[in-house]
Amino acid sequence: VNYLPESLTIENQWLAYKAEYSLAASRALFKQSLELKKIRVNPDEYADFKAFIEGLNKKIKQRIIFKEN
Repeated sequence: VNYLPESLTIENQWLAYKAEYSLAASRALFKQSLELKKIRVNPDEYADFKAFIEGLNKKIKQRIIFKEN
């Protein structure tokens, strides 16, 4: 493995997200969980919620990069 992203844990009033990356026995493992805390986002919170989701999306787009043998 050339690159393994760092594990990530984010929690706020809307959700809890966790992404775990690890190596074990020549395998790259990825585990993620998402817990929604609210079903609806109030209109006055929407701009903050949208900015948070866009930032989270950038963080979770990271990829594991494998090297050729």
